[in-house]
Amino acid sequence: MTWKEKYIPWYRTIESIFGDLVPNLTDDDIIESVFDTDWLIIKKRGDKSRNEAKDRPVPNIFMSLHQSQIHLGLAYENIASIELFKNILHDVHNPEKSDLIKYLKKLDDRFTTVVYKRTRENYPLQEFDYDPVYRFKTNKIDPIKLEVLIEKSDSIRREGRKEMRIRDISWPIYTPSINLFDVHLDANIEEFSNVLKKIKPIYEIILNIKTTGEIIEEIKRRNRITKLEARNVFFCPGCGEQYTLEDYHKYRFCPSCGTSRATWVRGDKL
Repeated sequence: MTWKEKYIPWYRTIESIFGDLVPNLTDDDIIESVFDTDWLIIKKRGDKSRNEAKDRPVPNIFMSLHQSQIHLGLAYENIASIELFKNILHDVHNPEKSDLIKYLKKLDDRFTTVVYKRTRENYPLQEFDYDPVYRFKTNKIDPIKLEVLIEKSDSIRREGRKEMRIRDISWPIYTPSINLFDVHLDANIEEFSNVLKKIKPIYEIILNIKTTGEIIEEIKRRNRITKLEARNVFFCPGCGEQYTLEDYHKYRFCPSCGTSRATWVRGDKL
């Protein structure tokens, strides 16, 4: 027996509602998914361990169970996952962005969205201190707030890199994390199930956000670029925007996101 077994029935509820969005785990696998600090990470298919799930460049659903309360949320805990989330702002994702906002607006007032400034002052593996710098009721989200979420996280990241150079150390003092939603609720299976049904479409949208490479491929597909035509087309790896050969010689930096022209990718090299 282990105290981590308390999460087994709750994960079974997640399996029953999320279906193919989550892996079917044995009891031992569920126990392995619980950290010693008493929280469960919802693995993706193919994740072999809780640490692998935590470190992947994608967001994670987490839950903790303490006495009669559940804490549930969806977190972007590393830079790579936040970079992926930023792609929701690209025009390719306009339908997904609209749907994401629609479903987030349906959540009740218990749900909050938070950007945290995480601090490691003394050494690279120090436990983070979390300071909320931007918070609002999740159902108040709109396209502007979505952009502010990302700008706040970018600002924290820039500050961390600047401080790293000033102090001449090997790690950024400050890094961002984003809880797209965060909620506390009673440890009641029926209530838990109702909340899972509300967040399932949100999770599904989040898991289908394209990488920058996939965005470029989608733009190529939409524009039906032939191999010959692709030689005169360039794509910005920062935002996926497409430029002509004339644009390449005209701009030193991407007009959309500021990425250096030197990193643009010629269409036939993709």
